[in-house]
Amino acid sequence: MKISKEAKDRANGIFRLAEAEGRSTLFEHEVYALLDAVGLKTPRFHLIKDESEISQSMLESFGREVVVKVVSPDIAHKSKLGG
Repeated sequence: MKISKEAKDRANGIFRLAEAEGRSTLFEHEVYALLDAVGLKTPRFHLIKDESEISQSMLESFGREVVVKVVSPDIAHKSKLGG
């Protein structure tokens, strides 16, 4: 599989951000972005950094079933914590 320069740049940006934040692991949405960059199918996702980003039309675009997950460097295994 040949990976485009754009995909490589996108991947490198994700790795640089994690490194700049002092993380040695990637968040789930970052892994999805990497997989998407190389052309692999991923679940539909939307990262919301602030509740002001939530709109009725955005919620409706997802349909009836939505999974909400916490993104935090302090919570790696949410299911172990009852999340």
